[in-house]
Amino acid sequence: LPLGPSLVSQPVNWRGRHLIWYLLLFIVSLWLQLGLPAELSRFTPFCLALPIIALAWHYGWQGALIATLMNAIALIASQTWHDHPVDLLLSLLAQSLTGLLLGAGIQRLRELNQSLQKELARNHRLAERLLETEESVRRDVARELHDDIGQTITAIRTQAGIVQRLAADNGGVKQSGQLIEQLSLGVYDAVRRLLGRLRPRQLDDLTLAQAIRSLLREMELESRGIVSHLDWRIDETALSESQRVTLFRVCQEGLNNIVKHANASAVTLQGWQQDERLMLVIEDDGSGLPPGSHQQGFGLTGMRERVSALGGTLTISCTHGTRVSVSLPQRYV
Repeated sequence: LPLGPSLVSQPVNWRGRHLIWYLLLFIVSLWLQLGLPAELSRFTPFCLALPIIALAWHYGWQGALIATLMNAIALIASQTWHDHPVDLLLSLLAQSLTGLLLGAGIQRLRELNQSLQKELARNHRLAERLLETEESVRRDVARELHDDIGQTITAIRTQAGIVQRLAADNGGVKQSGQLIEQLSLGVYDAVRRLLGRLRPRQLDDLTLAQAIRSLLREMELESRGIVSHLDWRIDETALSESQRVTLFRVCQEGLNNIVKHANASAVTLQGWQQDERLMLVIEDDGSGLPPGSHQQGFGLTGMRERVSALGGTLTISCTHGTRVSVSLPQRYV
């Protein structure tokens, strides 16, 4: 690897602790070189390589250069190479090239790794902003639809009531007015459910724990023969809006799948914090997901995309029932 401008101009932040450890390692290496019997002299290059590797790992090519110079001084000062000057020069050349290439390679890999981490963090920030923008649009659209459609349906019901009163003596017209009123109520209920999917109103008025409890009540699990248990131990004060929405969406989609496909009799929903991560588990005792549906379908793709956008992971297991596990970083920088 060539020493490009970015590597040559790279500042070095020397640490006293590392230098002390290096000096100890250098002394041990020098002692081994001088103390090795003749039959073990072939292992001398390995002793010389240890300080180079140590400093190259911490300080790149600059550290390798310092270690190489120290080794050169030690070799010249020792008595073992005076009768073999060519071997001494070859050893110094090999050490210099190896140290510089090793240090440059380590430093370049470290720079690439840092660049990748910065780019990954940038991508996650962009993805989180996209989620926030999506939820903002959903919230605005849901509010507009609720107001416009709600007013329209109210007007339809009012007109249907007027028709029923005016046509009190006409059974056919009155029945049509009643039917129109019933249909308008059905449309209102359907629109309200769709708006709940578009933007859950609970998130605007309640805490996340309260919103999930409200979701459990609205899904009427008990009337379906499903016993539910909620154990929520997440401190919501530090959660971002994207994290709140993502956790709620996963709960919403997971519970919908349980109601529609699991044939379960019990469901447990747990949320807690562990090692700077937000953990969520939705578990049921049903029949599990159909084969081949773990990676796609049943809303799993959307859940994975949301969780991944925040730097988290979503896993699904179907050993005994279905278990959906989500792990999100509490703070992603």
